[in-house]
Amino acid sequence: MKLSGKILMFSGIVLLMVNAFGQLKEFEIKEVKAPAGIPVFIDYPDYAAVYIFSSLSNLSISSNLGLIADKSTPKEGKYLLIVRLDRQILTVKSPGFKEGKISLPKMAQRDRKFYQVEELITEGTLVINSIPEGAEVLLNGTQYGYTPYTGILTRGDYEMVLKKDMYHDKIEQIIVEPDTTMTYTFRLKPHFGRLSLTSDPLGAEIFLDDNLLGKTPLNVDKVPSGSHELLARLEFYENVLKTYTIEDDQITSDNVIMPKTKDALNLEKRARWKKYRTYTLCGTGAAGVAGLALKFLADSKFDDYSNATSTATATDLRKQVENFDLYTKIAIVGCGAFAGWTLFNHWVVIKTPEPVRSVNLSVQPAPNGVSLSVNF
Repeated sequence: MKLSGKILMFSGIVLLMVNAFGQLKEFEIKEVKAPAGIPVFIDYPDYAAVYIFSSLSNLSISSNLGLIADKSTPKEGKYLLIVRLDRQILTVKSPGFKEGKISLPKMAQRDRKFYQVEELITEGTLVINSIPEGAEVLLNGTQYGYTPYTGILTRGDYEMVLKKDMYHDKIEQIIVEPDTTMTYTFRLKPHFGRLSLTSDPLGAEIFLDDNLLGKTPLNVDKVPSGSHELLARLEFYENVLKTYTIEDDQITSDNVIMPKTKDALNLEKRARWKKYRTYTLCGTGAAGVAGLALKFLADSKFDDYSNATSTATATDLRKQVENFDLYTKIAIVGCGAFAGWTLFNHWVVIKTPEPVRSVNLSVQPAPNGVSLSVNF
């Protein structure tokens, strides 16, 4: 096989490899000032010279007019080309790169031009952080991940949108610079407020938009901003319906007054008269015990009176017996009064209707069927 055929085959293989593994890279070609220490060439006084500096050691450079001489030292990153004085185009090639072009103007004898040729860096590193973390990152409408995000992107301007539940979208224009790490940090604005509730009496069930939150006292940290319907429910009390408007990052506080139903009033009445009944029953017992004790003392003093040996002693014991008899009668009357009051209290209790407790049944889907919960 001829040499030209081998070169064509090799070029075709390189092109296939490039297409298989990615797009061709590009050159960044810049004209630069003459570096210090570059000697004046004297071997080709009738021509001009082009100096090309590059960290790429496998450059191939040609001219559409043909080169007079190539004095390059690629391993040192220096390319020295002796060219004609007419206008011409230099073509720069390297495996994996698109061709680069250098347009040379008409030059005089011994003129020199200096160029820097490097790989064109078109990508930069983008770092996006958010407070709090976990926000979805959209760049020009495409989802790239979640914060904290780090990625390699093509240079340019991007419209960034950060999305996170319960927070306002953050929209910003950001820039990705080539071969640079661009770091952005954004604080997301909450789209929720806080709800702090108590009730009178405590223990009311709180439903917000038909979702049970718990029982008062209650503090909910994250309630979506906007209007919400609240239902407060407590057994033997009337339901309370309220509407709250939750503001961003604000605390909404309220004390829900639960109006009493007839059942609640009856329940309180029964509890009150049961307490009175307990007190009067204790009073009945205490008066009865006191009456028995006084009767015993009166009988004892009467025996002493019957056996008295002197008139003075008998007179004194007789007064004591009369007093104890009086106290005994008072205790008996008190015992009877307390007993009557106890019966009256008991009558009030049994005559006051006892509220019927409600039973709430709820059926919820479960992994192995359904679950049944009963609340009394």
